[in-house]
Amino acid sequence: MNSDEKLTHADPDARATAGRLAREQAIRQIERRRRYWINIDMAAFGLIIILTVTAFWAMIFHPGIAWVFLIPAIGLGFCPRYLHEPISERQIKRVMERQARSAR
Repeated sequence: MNSDEKLTHADPDARATAGRLAREQAIRQIERRRRYWINIDMAAFGLIIILTVTAFWAMIFHPGIAWVFLIPAIGLGFCPRYLHEPISERQIKRVMERQARSAR
């Protein structure tokens, strides 16, 4: 006599109860798997959104922010000193000579 027959002879409802329990466990297992894959899909979707926003931020906003701070910095004189030095006569003559040589 196997275990199923023992359950049937002992209690006719025991086999039905065991079947219902097995069915409920199977349903819970399927639901867990579905939740798992839905969570994986949502995490992947969220990651794609985050990466897209980050790439957009890096390509558009960072140079824009740098520009907003760089323009006043240039205007206030925070650039290297050679940009604000007066142009000497020697520099002017040297450039004029170079231009004359290239025109020949």
